[in-house]
Amino acid sequence: MSLTAARTIAKVERAFNNFRTLIWEPIGEIAVEYAETDEHLRSPAEAAHLSYRPATRGTTWGHAWGNAWFRGTVELPERCNGHEVFVAGLTGGRESLVFVNGKPAGMLTATTFGEWGNHATTRLAPAGANAGKRIEIAVESYAWHPSVECMPGDPTREQAFAPGQFVKTFQSLELVLRRDDVAQFCIDLYNLL
Repeated sequence: MSLTAARTIAKVERAFNNFRTLIWEPIGEIAVEYAETDEHLRSPAEAAHLSYRPATRGTTWGHAWGNAWFRGTVELPERCNGHEVFVAGLTGGRESLVFVNGKPAGMLTATTFGEWGNHATTRLAPAGANAGKRIEIAVESYAWHPSVECMPGDPTREQAFAPGQFVKTFQSLELVLRRDDVAQFCIDLYNLL
């Protein structure tokens, strides 16, 4: 039986899909607050003047061209000691820029927790992180904008401007650790496909 037999490929795909959900070890949810704005601010310092309120799972935000800023501080728990630490987030935004201690650190664009690729996480602390370290996290999330019949597959004017089209739902920001052995195994499986 060759490696490219349909049954073999189907088994490898199933294994990949099962194991990729195990790459990230959730450590805990990060308590955050949020504020909405139409301004396109470029840093947490520029967003400091906004009126923030608590963001909980299910909080809705957004409108065309709108942004939400999420912010919180996390103290690394003992489980993070000596590890590389990441944040995974589902803000609802089409694009989310992550700041760590006031500096740009990465993007979050995943739509489901543990999504393969697609900017699912951003590194907060390098390998060797110390438990007790405090990290300030800020995330600017963009609700997006109407895009009418510019490219094949784009929505019609009626679809693009439908009520609620740009209302987003915040789920969470999570502190996570990467299971490097599982991640490497998934890369190996993916390369077989």
